[in-house]
Parts: sequence; structure tokens; C-alpha cells
Amino acid sequence: MEKLSLLRWVLLIVLGIWIMGLVAQFTYTLFYGGLADYELFRFGSSTFVISLFFSLVLFTAVFFAYQAIKEIIKSGYYNSISAKKFKTSGVLIVGTQLISILFQFINSSTKTLDNTISFWIMDALFLLIGIGLLSISDLLKEGKMLKEENDLMI
Repeated sequence: MEKLSLLRWVLLIVLGIWIMGLVAQFTYTLFYGGLADYELFRFGSSTFVISLFFSLVLFTAVFFAYQAIKEIIKSGYYNSISAKKFKTSGVLIVGTQLISILFQFINSSTKTLDNTISFWIMDALFLLIGIGLLSISDLLKEGKMLKEENDLMI
């Protein structure tokens, strides 16, 4: 549980930094002329809204993972609440990354090869993390069922 508690605090710090980054990006883009930076992309200034949407969905997914870890610390490893929150987090990450891969494919002509490759690698890693969270959700569900069966046999 100590490692999960550490992970919980790290996620809380990451969420706090993420909020500050979103506020900074939003402020720069809207009030200091940063919207002009997006004109180079295929979707123009709409790219800012699309990337902000991706950031907010991923933020929500990380928040659900944080809540799932908090629930594990509170109620033990095998509980349905954590399984549901990990599943929600995984589905959000996988869905966002599939859309992001499509978005990167459409926008790839406006980027250098180095940027395109790094975005593809980052999308693939997030996709693997999302699939991992879905797997953890299934493991927690199976563990809960086995624990209930074991408790009934005793």
C-alpha cells in the first residue's frame, strides 16, 4: 500500500501541474497572441480547441485513475469501484489516443519528420497505458469475484 500511496501523491502533483499548464496555455493563447501560432496547422486556430479538448479528456482519465488508487487504499485491492474507475480511465485514454492518431495522421503534412515520429511514439505509449488500465480493471473484477467465492466457501 505504501507504493500505491506514493503513486497517489505523485498523480495528485501531476494533476496540479497539469492544471497550471492548462491555465498557462489558455492564457498565452487567448491573451498574448498565441492563437497565431496555430495558423500553420491544417485546422488553423481550431487546432487549439482540439488540443485543449484532448488535454481535458486525458486530465479526466488521469483523475479517474487517481480516484481508483484512492479507493484501493481505502477499501482494499479488490473492489468494484476501483475496477469501474480504472475502466473509465482506460476507455478515455484509448479513445482519445485513437482520435489523436487520426488527428496526427491528418496533420502530419504540416510537421517535420522528427515531430511526427515523436507524436506517434507518444500516442502509442498512451494507447498502451490505456490498454494496461483496462487490463487492471479486468484483474480487479476477477480478483473480487474470486475473493467473494473464497469467502463463501469459508
